[in-house]
Formats: sequence, C-alpha cells, structure tokens
Amino acid sequence: MERPRLSVFRSARHIYCQIVDDTTGRTIAAASSNEKSVNDQPSFESKVAKAVFTGKLLAQRAMDKGVKKVVFDRNGFQMDLNMVFPLDRLNELAREGFIGSVAGFHYSFMGATEPQQMEKTARNLAGIMKKDGVNAVILVPV
Repeated sequence: MERPRLSVFRSARHIYCQIVDDTTGRTIAAASSNEKSVNDQPSFESKVAKAVFTGKLLAQRAMDKGVKKVVFDRNGFQMDLNMVFPLDRLNELAREGFIGSVAGFHYSFMGATEPQQMEKTARNLAGIMKKDGVNAVILVPV
C-alpha cells in the first residue's frame, strides 16, 4: 500500500468517510456519523461536532491498522473551503494536542505556472519557512 486514499461524502444530514487501498480495491477503515458507535454518544451540539467526532473515529481506526498518511480525494469538494483548506479543523487538532501547531502565515501559488519559473520563489519561501521553524507542510491542489 503506497498511500491510501481518504474519500469523504457529505449528505445534508450525515458524513461518510473511508480510507481505501487503491492497489487492492479494499477499504482499510471507515466511519459514518450515522453508525451506532457515533449515535450511542451523548448528543452533539452541532452537525460539525458530530462530523469532527466521526473524523477522529476514522483516524483512530486507520492508525490502529498502521495507516500514517493518506491522500485526500477531493472529488466533489473543489468549492468547499472547509474540505479544501481546513484551517478550522487544523487549529482544533492543534488545541487538542493531536498536532503541534498551525503556522500563522499561509502561502498560495497559482497553478498554471511552469515549475522552472517557480524555483527561485520556492527556494526563497523554503528559506523563510525554515527560519520560522516549520517542519511539516500541507500541499493542497485546488
């Protein structure tokens, strides 16, 4: 398994997510806001809180099976900024100690640029981030 794919479907009432090994076509882990283990929890204050709980449940199930990294299947979510660039969720994970921290600065680049033209800018940005002590980066192709 190179890197499994995280697939998320959101209906008006529920969220369904699964991590898939595309080399075998098998689901490694799955969770849904409509499953018994989620519905057995005390009442959630919002659909967002229920979705966050569901996501953490999926993450734990995936980690229990040895999954450490996934690629996000953004099919259907190109226009949903909470799915494409989930700053609120990242900040929440940092507050809970699940990740270290979220940078105070966020950078973006236009997509239709030749890599050779971006090299100087990328090297400069890497230097800035190194000085800031950045040790992990999330690249989001939008």
